[in-house]
Amino acid sequence: MSLNDDFLEEAHNRFVNSEEFTCWMKERIANSSYYKFSGVAPEGFVLVPDVVLVSLKETENWNQFKNDNNFIENKTKEYLRNINP
Repeated sequence: MSLNDDFLEEAHNRFVNSEEFTCWMKERIANSSYYKFSGVAPEGFVLVPDVVLVSLKETENWNQFKNDNNFIENKTKEYLRNINP
């Protein structure tokens, strides 16, 4: 292996054994029912359950949606986590 390969392997091992990677993997596993659809939607699109969209009719949810850029993603994860125990 070349010096560059050794450097890349060392950087990879540092990342894989880091706290950041561990937290990322735990989040992905906890929300696996959400992430399983990531390869299904066309590039630039996100699949959203009807229940989440209908919930925007409620004023409280609409106000949260306006102020939170991750509202749709978080509500979708929550919904999918509750229907797939």
